[in-house]
Amino acid sequence: MPHGVVKFYNCDQGFGFITPFGGGRDVLVQAPEVKRSGIGDLLVGQRIQYEVADRETGHGDEAVELSLMAANEDDGRLKRFG
Repeated sequence: MPHGVVKFYNCDQGFGFITPFGGGRDVLVQAPEVKRSGIGDLLVGQRIQYEVADRETGHGDEAVELSLMAANEDDGRLKRFG
């Protein structure tokens, strides 16, 4: 299962991006998938596991089946947008 770190997430706009560990293009994550996962809001810096699905528009990949990798301590680096 791929994993990465939340680069950006805005709950008001309903989307964000995950940067995969090991490099590669950022992966889109949308609010309905976050809600379906039961995570709540994503915070910048959180480590996430996810499955990759092709986007219907054909422009990159989308993260689905999200889960937190480990407890993330809020040391002041995690940020909430929106």
